Order: sequence, then structure tokens, then C-alpha cells
Amino acid sequence: GTANLPTVNISAATLSYMSATTISGDTYYSGNTLLSTIISNIASVTGFSGITASTGTNSIIHNNSTTNTATGANSIALGKNNTTSNDNASILGGWQNTASGLYTVIGSGFKNRATGNSAAVMGGQYNSASGSMSVVGGGIHNSGQTNYTTVGGGKLNNIPSTGRYSIIAGGSGNTASAYSSSVLGGKNNTASGHYATIGGGDSNIASSPYSSIVGGKGNTASALFSTVAGGSGITATQINTTYVPFLNIQSATTDVSLSSVLVKDSTGKVFVRDASTIGT
Repeated sequence: GTANLPTVNISAATLSYMSATTISGDTYYSGNTLLSTIISNIASVTGFSGITASTGTNSIIHNNSTTNTATGANSIALGKNNTTSNDNASILGGWQNTASGLYTVIGSGFKNRATGNSAAVMGGQYNSASGSMSVVGGGIHNSGQTNYTTVGGGKLNNIPSTGRYSIIAGGSGNTASAYSSSVLGGKNNTASGHYATIGGGDSNIASSPYSSIVGGKGNTASALFSTVAGGSGITATQINTTYVPFLNIQSATTDVSLSSVLVKDSTGKVFVRDASTIGT
């Protein structure tokens, strides 16, 4: 052999342990079974997918006819028919998913797409995170189309390109289309005013900046800083005003020394009035 590295020829031996820089020879056994037979049996097991290098530098994929592709450097494509096409992108499982943005992640699921840089889709089906640093947690047919947005789950929820920094926690058919707007749940709700919020309910619209709707159905907050507390079919049109359908006070303390009362005008707006002027 070379200096200080002797060559040892073994024609037949049974060893419990062996360590060497290079081992070469004709036939190897594990117990009484050929090592080549063990490897062949593992590879032929139904559903087995080993790990192998792909075309991207330092990229890896599941092989064994899973048709995964990892063309970006340092990328990973596990599962089946998945594609990572940008550097440092990862797909950890699922089927027919695509991670084409830089530093993107898809956890699993079916036909999910993470195309924005540093975007993530954790699971579900047909979800899309196309804004940079956008996240879709799961669900089906959810979309985060602009930067720094989050859709937690549900179905058919959408944050379009105008909704930067917005969030939809869940529900169905909800839209957060203005800057820093939010919809926490419910269905068919739309937060289209900057910094507008809808807590839940059905078919509510918060269309003015800083407006909010707690819940209910078919309500609209169209005035700046307006709030609809609940109910149905209420439209908030006055600035800095909170609208409620009914106010039910179960009990109140009597104080005969008070000289003012609350009154409302024909639009429902509440004012303080001197009690002595009532009836005049």
C-alpha cells in the first residue's frame, strides 16, 4: 500500500466491525445475505422513495419515479410531482406543488403554489402565496397576492394586490382588499377600507378607512371611523359613530339629582339634552 496505509487482502472473513478509508471487493454479506440483495429489495418495495441529487447545486429530491424536480441551488423537492425552481426553495411533501420564489416553502398538499420570495403555503389544496413574505396556512383556493399578507385557512379567501399587510384568519369567500385591512372569519365579507376590520358574519362591507363591523349580516360601514356592532342591514354613514340595532338595558340606577337625558334625532343619532327642556 501507500505510506502508512497498508493494503489488506481478505478472501473470506466474518467481522462484527470494520472501519477503513476505502473498502473494495467482489462480494459483501450482511449475515448470510448478499448486501446487493438487501439494497435491491429495499428499492423494490412499493412506495419506497430514496433521496438523490437533482439538477440544482446542492439540491435533493425523492427519486424512484416520483418525478420531482429541484432546479434551484440548495433546494428540496420531496413528495411526488413537485417542483422547486428557485434557490433555497423547499417542498416537504404532497403532490404537484410548485415553489418558484426565492426562499419559499410548501409543507405539503395538492397543487399549491408559492411564487413570491420568502412566501409559504403550509398545506391544503389549490392555495397560492404570490406576494413576497405572504403566508397561506391551509384550506382550499385561498390566495395572498401581495406582500406581507396572511390567510390562515378556510376557502375562497383572497387578499388582492391592493391589500398589503392584510390578514384573513379564516371563513369562506372573504376579501381584504385595502392596506392593513382584516377579516377574522365569517363568509362573503369585504374589508375594502384602509385599516378596516370585520370580525365575522355574512356579507358585511367595511369600505371606509378605520371602519369596523363586529358581525351580523348585510351591514355596511361607509363612514370614517364608523362601527356597526351587529344586526342586519345597518349602514353606518356618520363619522366617528357606532351603530347598534337595539340597545337593551336590563337595569339602571335611579338618581333624581341628574338633570340631563339621552335623546335621539330622526336619524338615530344620540345626544345629551337638558331634562328641563323636555316637553317645551
